[in-house]
Amino acid sequence: MTIIRMLPKTHAWIEGLRTDQLLIPGTMVAVSQVLALCLVVAAVITDIAVRVRLHQNGGRLASDILVDEQNVRDLENKRKAEAEKQTEEK
Repeated sequence: MTIIRMLPKTHAWIEGLRTDQLLIPGTMVAVSQVLALCLVVAAVITDIAVRVRLHQNGGRLASDILVDEQNVRDLENKRKAEAEKQTEEK
């Protein structure tokens, strides 16, 4: 996430150095700088949201939890099939 936050900041700084900028009409603000700063804000919000979600799930991603749930279901189905097979054999 650090690189995602660094790139727009760097981009905003580099765009400030350019001489052929697309400026917002009536201002001296470059469109690309505004976009880069918006991306920085979005990256920070996303980073915070991911960290909060990881904290709530005990450091596990939602995809990990879904895989674990599927593995549990598969094991339960396997055990049921084995139990049925053993009952049929008796």
